[in-house]
Amino acid sequence: MTAFDDPYPGAFSYLTGGDGQFFLKKACVLFGEPCFHPFQAGIIYRIDSNSIYVCANGGALLVKEVFDEAGHSAVAQLKVGDRIYTPQADIDFAVSARIVYTPTGLRS
Repeated sequence: MTAFDDPYPGAFSYLTGGDGQFFLKKACVLFGEPCFHPFQAGIIYRIDSNSIYVCANGGALLVKEVFDEAGHSAVAQLKVGDRIYTPQADIDFAVSARIVYTPTGLRS
């Protein structure tokens, strides 16, 4: 449950119809959930008191923390049926960028 987590700001994505980026932290894959159709990927299908559940190809994601760009919890802004997505341009950049790890942190 620590991928893209502290000390990093988290994996970022966007919310359909929302403003700005959202940062997802303390996430893990749930393999026991039902199989979702690929078109459902990214849709929030359950929210409980401390987590959101997101459809994914081959399972689901359990996300325990969601923050807005200001670092405030954004869970209250989310609703079942909202879709979390990442634009293709961001994905293309991520897989083509040369990242350098230094003793003081990441440098691109």
